[in-house]
Amino acid sequence: MHRAAGLCLALALPLAAGAAGSVYKWVDAQGVVHFDDQSRLAERLTRQSIARRFIAGEATATAPAELVTEVQRRCADLRERAASMAQSTTLYGRDPAGNVYRLSERQMALERADADQARDYYCRDDAARLIYQELLAVVRADAGAPAADR
Repeated sequence: MHRAAGLCLALALPLAAGAAGSVYKWVDAQGVVHFDDQSRLAERLTRQSIARRFIAGEATATAPAELVTEVQRRCADLRERAASMAQSTTLYGRDPAGNVYRLSERQMALERADADQARDYYCRDDAARLIYQELLAVVRADAGAPAADR
């Protein structure tokens, strides 16, 4: 009998732990730590808080690792592209129909300037963090815009 009760208890314990769900820790405005079985994320991300450009408990704008990697990759690609374009005496373009044509001197200068500008943007000091801040600003601006503007 004791073995059967112990077996039932052993089988029920994992089920009870799974039913308990997650435990969320949050800190209120007074700095008091709370534990709850429901996330407070929905409260933190209300339209009013976004419109005020404030998200409770907002972290500093540290760029995610994936963004840092992507910015570094683009920087390397754009450095190579700008250097290649600077050394080339002839550049070619493609029209909407897919036909290849030679660029004029003016067009080549514009293409080189565009390549240099893109390289400078992605290769500047702390580029990933600055780009991440720009992305956050766009998201916040979109969240505060009236529905007709979206």
